[in-house]
Amino acid sequence: MLKKIDPISYPLVKQFYKMTRYGGAPGRQETVWGWYEGSQLIACVRIEPKGEAHFLRAMVVHPDYRGRGIGAKFLAEVMAQYEHHAIYCFPFSHLVTFYTEGGFSLCTDEGPQWFLQQYRRLSRQRDVVAMARITSKD
Repeated sequence: MLKKIDPISYPLVKQFYKMTRYGGAPGRQETVWGWYEGSQLIACVRIEPKGEAHFLRAMVVHPDYRGRGIGAKFLAEVMAQYEHHAIYCFPFSHLVTFYTEGGFSLCTDEGPQWFLQQYRRLSRQRDVVAMARITSKD
């Protein structure tokens, strides 16, 4: 079940990321979404507003729950919360198919300046790709 996580619980999100061997912690400007099975947090993602767009960061499914389709359901439900907003992300290259199936497209040379600059810097250090999900506003 999808749930928006209250900022007071961000220390628990940081623990979740650490437990799943993912670095980082949510910032105050970010909205954090969790996927729960009962009362247990099993997936997490951070969405940072960036002007007219949003930046998807740190989507992680607990290793014990991977391969069950939870990530795809989780991504779809989170994206439904932003259905009229552009969402950008830098997934690891082995996740291109996953994000493509979730409505994202490769966009190495397209996007806002902040996104392209961050991609150029990050792609020198990690095996990531630039992707976006652009929707039209009604």
